[in-house]
Amino acid sequence: MSELKSRKFIEKHGLTEKLAVNDKTGQVEPSEDFYESTLSDTGLTLDQVKKLQKHNAQLLAASTLAAGELAAEHFKEHPETKEMSFEYNAGHDVHQAYFSTTENTAGVRNVVEVHGAQDKGELKKVHKDLKSLFDTIHT
Repeated sequence: MSELKSRKFIEKHGLTEKLAVNDKTGQVEPSEDFYESTLSDTGLTLDQVKKLQKHNAQLLAASTLAAGELAAEHFKEHPETKEMSFEYNAGHDVHQAYFSTTENTAGVRNVVEVHGAQDKGELKKVHKDLKSLFDTIHT
């Protein structure tokens, strides 16, 4: 296994001690303070994070509605246009909305790209590391 930045984060926040396997469900379960305990270095409280998450959800819904109404007008005025999109940065995250009038994909869909969650960078290394670990289990 390779040396990962994530190992330092695990050690720093005692993550291994905050996880346990539930033999009845077969799930790895976190302690109640699992997420909140990792915020110590950020200067943020859990209440602040929740407030920001609520804001982001409200902004995504409202901006999707506003952009969708503009898209609907554009679709009416330009019938050749079948798809449109809208995106904005929310810090490191990217929030997107897609609008379509084609038969198979008519409607609206949203995509939120969370920083670090798209199998890139450190997460890609973690996936590779775990795959090699799992590959050796039943061989």
